[in-house]
Amino acid sequence: MKQTRAEKLVEYLTQVRGYKEVPCRSRKYREFVHPEMRNHRFIGKAGACRIGQTASKSSSLPIDWKKLDLLLEIHQVNSLTNG
Repeated sequence: MKQTRAEKLVEYLTQVRGYKEVPCRSRKYREFVHPEMRNHRFIGKAGACRIGQTASKSSSLPIDWKKLDLLLEIHQVNSLTNG
């Protein structure tokens, strides 16, 4: 089954970049935090990506979906070959 844009972003943030999902007060976004970075990432239900300390004070991030697909594919191949 084909992944949604939001699912692709969540996979990229958690598996490739090392972000962890944390509880978010917003009903529109899921919140992700990296242990070494200050800014939070917010992922909307349709795949919108925002960066900032809170969802209301965040800025939109443009996403290159073809590049994201390629990065996820490379990560999957590397994880298969490296065990």
